[in-house]
Amino acid sequence: MPARRKTVLSNLLELHREFKRSIKLDEIVDATHLGRGMVRKELEILKCLELIESRPGMKGGYTPTIYAYGAEF
Repeated sequence: MPARRKTVLSNLLELHREFKRSIKLDEIVDATHLGRGMVRKELEILKCLELIESRPGMKGGYTPTIYAYGAEF
């Protein structure tokens, strides 16, 4: 897994463990210090790999799937 993708996924996992809710794109951007477009692209790839799910709406965001916890870092 490329370093950028690992960074995005590991930060999403950490934020999800801490807050126990869906994580907003801006929160991931702030945690990773990567550009918004770059983070969005990596999230789409992680979604295709079934490592995360996205939820629309006010309480929406990104959540890791059970497969994310088994992904190699």
